[in-house]
Amino acid sequence: MIATPGNHDDVPGRRAVIALLAVATALVVGFWVVWFFVDRSLLAMETRPAYIEHEQSFVLADGWLAFCTSAAALALWRRRASAFFWLVAGGGAGLFLGSMDALYDISRNDWFATGGVGYTELGIVVLTWGLGIGLMTWAWRRRRGLLYPASPGGRRARSPGPPRPRPGACARGRRWWDRRAPAAASGDRRP
Repeated sequence: MIATPGNHDDVPGRRAVIALLAVATALVVGFWVVWFFVDRSLLAMETRPAYIEHEQSFVLADGWLAFCTSAAALALWRRRASAFFWLVAGGGAGLFLGSMDALYDISRNDWFATGGVGYTELGIVVLTWGLGIGLMTWAWRRRRGLLYPASPGGRRARSPGPPRPRPGACARGRRWWDRRAPAAASGDRRP
């Protein structure tokens, strides 16, 4: 198959990441729909009021994670440079949420002392960390393709290119005082 503007995916793995972001958004939204509107006991490890308050304190942060992942998916689908920002923001939100949940679980020894429910909680933390690290790693490794997406005509927008020489540097990287005039070899010195 010949790569043309119609069938060429300019950032490798873009479609898979869009699907992953859609699933992550659906899981976060689905969790809170079940928590508030269906049956909290399906998700809760405990029924203590302190635990319920702890879990409910994550609503805004989870909402931010869901917003970042859905914005990243939309920006990737539209091939917008803002996808890089949303991927990094979503990855950072995932790391933050996973870390907060892990610290609470570790302080209470919830992972290994509570059996299956604790293992589920450990799995959620590991998946959240994996999503965060994975999104940021994928975005960083493909930052050039994300920040300078192909135009509709199939040509990539120009990147800024290599850095310009420092002021005072010559074309080959030497300083002005290192230059030797061609006439210096013949004994004709310039003032």
